[in-house]
Amino acid sequence: MTTTPVHLDELPALIGRRGAPRPAKFPVNAAMIGLWCDAVGDDNPAYVDADWARGSRWGGIIAPATSLNMWTLPGYRRIHPHGEPLDVVTESLNAAGFTSVAAVGNDHDYLRPLRPGDRLAQVQHLGALIGPKKTRLGEGYFFDIVSEFVTAEEETVGRATMRIFKWAPGSAGQAPASRGAASPGPSAASTSTPGREGRAGRAGHVDPAGPVRTGRQTIGWSSVAPGQILPRWEMPLTATRIIALAAATLDYNDVHFEREAAVSAGAADIYMNILGSSGLMNRYLTDWAGPEAGLRAVRVALRGQNHPGDTVAFTGRVVDARAAEEPALGLVEVAVEARNARGPHLEATVTMELPR
Repeated sequence: MTTTPVHLDELPALIGRRGAPRPAKFPVNAAMIGLWCDAVGDDNPAYVDADWARGSRWGGIIAPATSLNMWTLPGYRRIHPHGEPLDVVTESLNAAGFTSVAAVGNDHDYLRPLRPGDRLAQVQHLGALIGPKKTRLGEGYFFDIVSEFVTAEEETVGRATMRIFKWAPGSAGQAPASRGAASPGPSAASTSTPGREGRAGRAGHVDPAGPVRTGRQTIGWSSVAPGQILPRWEMPLTATRIIALAAATLDYNDVHFEREAAVSAGAADIYMNILGSSGLMNRYLTDWAGPEAGLRAVRVALRGQNHPGDTVAFTGRVVDARAAEEPALGLVEVAVEARNARGPHLEATVTMELPR
């Protein structure tokens, strides 16, 4: 079953119209959390060590914050009905020739941690539609899909806004992206080639060294001040890593798996999905702050793609520290940037909570 497209002039009338709830295929569970951690290379005990987590402020295993909107993704085989706002916008733009796609922004607000057993549903609506606009990838439309995530008990646990760009292949020109809009994709001169990680025989891959970690200790809010610089972290990327991140976050868009599909969409090679990028950023921040640090909100803008053979480098800086409403917690705001050899990959602002 497919979605009947509408004329582009009719799309603005869909703004704000809520779709039917999309239930997750699976409840939040420790096995899928473990797969996410395996792909990201994250050994945070809040995610993977039940005994440690029970004795922590979390009281048990929690899911990584940036996994919020992965749980309701279709995975490899879609079973929920067509006709959601995302379907209507996507098929309507496809019919008009805007067939290439990239996620260019991802904003999350976390109202509480997700825990094994939570059964989520996603309710989405079209939040904005901007276009046609010229970018270095081509001419197309930016649109926002706004989602609310609720449990089976009708508790709202988080909200997300995904900004997506769909463009017409072969329409690239010299005009820059519109002011304030992310300009996705690599430069036409990108010549990245597959690289290699260290291997541990057939048992798997050796994970690259992470940033300076706090072990199982968490830094206190009082020890953090505006201007503080986070340690730099570099991760070399292979096709295997990029594919593992997409699969572990249930994102089976073929541009993350098949080079031919990615090239036909205007990319130089397969490229990392936005949930994979957010997962690496999640690891970077909690490796720095410690396992009892929590993420409250993230604002991510993608600026360029990560391909096999790239090395992505994360840097961060504390820009604000303030009291939280809970007496035992303080809030810090961190500006994060990730870059590869071609330039910026992502820019983000993250609000974290730390014990006082």
